[in-house]
This record gives sequence, C-alpha cells and structure tokens, in this order.
Amino acid sequence: MIYDGVRVVDLTSGIAGAYCAKLLADLGADVVFAEPVDDALFTYLRTSQRYAASPSGYLEHADVVLVGEPGRAPTGSPLVTVSITPVGHGGPDDGLELPEEVLQARSGSLSIHGHAHLPPLTVGGHLGEYVTGAFGALGAATAWFRASRTGTPEHVDVSMLEAMQMTLAVTPTIMARFPGGRLMSFRWVMIPGNEPTGDGRYVGITTVTTQQWLSLCDAMGRPDLKSDDELTTMLGRFTRADEVNGIIRGWTGTHSADEIVDALVAARVPAAILGNGRELPRNPQLAARDVYVRQPGESWIRPRAPFRFHRIADRELAPPGVAGVPWEATARPARPDA
Repeated sequence: MIYDGVRVVDLTSGIAGAYCAKLLADLGADVVFAEPVDDALFTYLRTSQRYAASPSGYLEHADVVLVGEPGRAPTGSPLVTVSITPVGHGGPDDGLELPEEVLQARSGSLSIHGHAHLPPLTVGGHLGEYVTGAFGALGAATAWFRASRTGTPEHVDVSMLEAMQMTLAVTPTIMARFPGGRLMSFRWVMIPGNEPTGDGRYVGITTVTTQQWLSLCDAMGRPDLKSDDELTTMLGRFTRADEVNGIIRGWTGTHSADEIVDALVAARVPAAILGNGRELPRNPQLAARDVYVRQPGESWIRPRAPFRFHRIADRELAPPGVAGVPWEATARPARPDA
C-alpha cells in the first residue's frame, strides 16, 4: 500500500480521530491507538490497528501523531502532528470543547435543514465527525508527503467547525456573501423528495429542471399540472407544499417502490428506492464492486475502504489487535511516489 511503514499514533477519542486513523490504516499505515474498543462501531473503525493502553513508548519513533485535546503536543519528534479539535487553534474560542450539535448550529448547517415552519433539524449520524476525519486524513497524507521529502516537521490544524461549515452548510454561509447574495438563510424542502410508497417503502424523487417536473406529471397521469407555470419551479412547488404533496403522495401511495422507480427512470426523472442496512448489500452496483465485506473476527459485514486503487491491492483486513513491542528507531519510509 502507499503508506506501508508509516507509523501513526492516535491519541484522540471520538469518531473524527478514529475515522482519520482508519483512512490512514486503509492506505497501509501502521496505526497504534490509545482508546480501548468497546462497541461494534469502533471495532469497525479500528480494523487493522493495534491498541496500546499506554502509547508513550510508541511516540518516540512515530511518524504521524493525531491529537484531540486543544493545545496538546505529543512527545517525541513526529514529522507530522494532526490536531483535531472543535474550533481549531487560535481565536477567542480556542480550547472550547463543543459537541457536534452545537458546532452544527455555529456552522450555519441548521439554517438550511428542516421545514420552514418547524424547528431546524440537526444532521444525524455524526456526519460532521466523519467529514472532519476525512479532512484530517487528507491533511495528514499531504503533510507526510511533504515532510518526508524535506525533513521539516509539519502541523495540520483541523477544525471541526470549519470542516462542517464547508460541507454541511456551504450554500448559506458562502453564497450569502457573493455580490447580490442574501445575508440571511431560509429553510425549504424539495418537492418532490422522499415519498412513501404503497408497499411501505420510500422513493427519492428529484425534479430540478422544468422538463423533469413535466415528465413527472406525465408519469403520474396528471398532464393538467403541466400548464401551471408556478409548479414548474422548486420554489413555486414549495409555496404550495400541501397541495403538491397531496398529489404526489396520492400517486406514490398506490404503487410499489419498484413500479415507481421503473416508471420514472423510463421518463428520465431521477429516482431511487431509499437504501437501508438491509437493502444496501443487495444493491447490484455496490455488490458488483464488492463494497461490503465481512468484518474480521465478527459475523457482520461492513463497508470496505471508500476508495480503490487499480494497480495496488487492498490491504488485508485484521481485527483490532494489541500493540506489542514499541517501534525501534528505524529509517523513515520513503515518501510515496508522485
């Protein structure tokens, strides 16, 4: 793998640091972590890594160290230090410990999630932490590429707030500052969206363009709606949400999810059955690419690494292990080829 021989010590706790370490391990790094595994999620995140209750013996010869506590500096002399904190270093809030829910509010994410006449919705699934971990891994890999060539230590300062602002809330926070942009945000829901079907499932339907809406009208057997100019725009449908939702759900509620998707795909309207943990492994596209693999040492399946190399074999997976003898002082591995 690309980062074979790169020695990583993860001193963080929580999903963001663990996901960062997971991505580095997927690239071949030898990762030692300090927080014990106590559930299935972290069993997955710590695959092919090793646990050390006291990682101090590994810090001396680590190449990359992940830290999560504001202001915490690792011992030893790692070429790369990655700090993953709620707001980053510097500024009046440096050192604050803020949960993801508060960071989503600060990032502007809540300003666009949820229905206009209901309270804003927090994005679930710890998505902000996973996004932060991905940015951390990108920063670590980039810094290692440079530091291993120059010999100059690098520090990667990853802010959860900034990562979430750039991914969960980019539209209201960035576009509002464009010339002529709104200085306030508003929440609205795309119509159609995730619609219930007659067989108890849900189908996601998207009509971004006017033609997609007109094609949906034909598929529903309601060509009369095509002459209503207000309904050809997303905002127009939103202002008449109760009426339009009633029409759409009156149609989807009398057909199965498969029937709806087949009809809409034939009409060139983007649509898909909402995936869930039961159905995703059977998705033909995901199955063809072997996305789901068995967790080593367990009976359940999990996603493989979210990337593939065409000329490099995937790393062989192993269950989380226990670290043995600390690393010795060896020559640092050569930097990855460009």
